Parts: sequence; C-alpha cells; structure tokens
Amino acid sequence: MTKHTQALTTLVVPLLLSGAALANPLANSAPFTNQSESGTAQSYFGVSAAMTETALRLPGLDDTVEDDGNMAGLQLNAGYNLAAGFSVDGFFRYLEDSGDAKSNDLGGVLTYKRQLANGFAGFVGAGYQWREFEIEDDGDTITLKNNAVIANVGIEYQMEKFVARLAYTHGFTNSSDAKAEFDYLGVPISGKVGLDKKDLGTLGLSGAYLLEDNTSITAGYSVELLEDATITDNSSFTLGLLYKF
Repeated sequence: MTKHTQALTTLVVPLLLSGAALANPLANSAPFTNQSESGTAQSYFGVSAAMTETALRLPGLDDTVEDDGNMAGLQLNAGYNLAAGFSVDGFFRYLEDSGDAKSNDLGGVLTYKRQLANGFAGFVGAGYQWREFEIEDDGDTITLKNNAVIANVGIEYQMEKFVARLAYTHGFTNSSDAKAEFDYLGVPISGKVGLDKKDLGTLGLSGAYLLEDNTSITAGYSVELLEDATITDNSSFTLGLLYKF
C-alpha cells in the first residue's frame, strides 16, 4: 500500500502548511458483534482471525484518488451478561498489510436484548469506539485517529446449536485528526490537523455454532455503507472461536 503514503502526503502536506481541515476523515468501520447468546454462562471471550479490504479515497484531487488493499490480523471479543437482558461487550482488533499500514481498533458497548418469538430476539446498544490508522514509508509517518459514539440495532435467531444475527452499527464521530512526520522537498515537516467529522455506518452478519458445552466456532462478515471517508473497510471477514464461562 505504498500508494497510501504518496496520496496522503499529497493531501496532508498542504493541510499542515495552511491549517485547513481534511474533507473526509478516517472511517471507523470495524464490525461490532455482541455474540453473547442466551444461556447459563455469564461471560465470554473470543479470538478470531480478521481480514479486511481497506480503501483509501481522497476526493478533491482529480475528483477521487483510490487505492484498495487487503489487511489481516487478530480480533479479540469479550463480554459479560448483566441482569434483565443487558450485557457489556467489547472488542480489540489489530490489522496490518504486507507493507506500510497498520490499524488498531478498540470499542465497548452496553447492549440490551429482548426475546421475541420462535427463536428470534431483538437488540439495541450504545457505546464508544476508538481507531488509529498509521502509514509508514521510508521513515515518513502519517497517523489518523477517529473517535465515535456508536449505536447498533439488530435481530438475532437461535435454533438449537446455531445462532445468527444481523446488525447495523452507526458511528457518530466525536473527533478526528491527522498527524504527519516526514520530509517534504527536503524540509522536515511535523504537524497535526483536525479533520471534518463524518458519520460511519456498517452492516454486519455473524453466526456461531456450538461445538461443545461452552465452545463455539464463529464467523462474521460486514460491509461499509458510508464510503465517502478517507479510509474505510469496504468489507471485513472474521473466523474464530468463542468460549463461554
């Protein structure tokens, strides 16, 4: 993804020199999935391999500069079931590509789930999410950070050992900024600019199949619905194991 550095340098350097704000900030599209299906266990912990197709879009430079690339890494999920249908859920995700980019995501949400009928349940949740995306190339570093209040809503279906859920997560961006450290035409440049705030939206489908009493295999797929941000995960896929205790 060395094009990422070239394209961001082209855009960020004038911003640092002029103090202007970037039109489209870092998109935080990490899928949030509450996988604590009903049962006697009060807590859960999950480990998954994660893969994304990440796109860089810079509107305003010859209309749009695009550079797509794949990133892979690890995702951790954990949660605790409270009383009366409430649960606390969180995740951490680390991704990198084969070259110059890496991403860290951390989020937590309070979820309320209500049983409906015939194996169906509905849920809503609210929380907060942080993301940091860093690109480094030949000593030049550009870091984009995004914080957002998140809200999700969805439906879950459970049949014997199988659980599936469909969820929409919306992020109301609270802050977004870019920091750059590099040489520009032989001149050392270091600075930070605030970016315009863009809401984030992700639609995700996930499932879990119970292998043993407390161990399930899990899979998830999500797509980004708001694609006008600087960095966005067009699609994401996870595959892993979840243990309830």
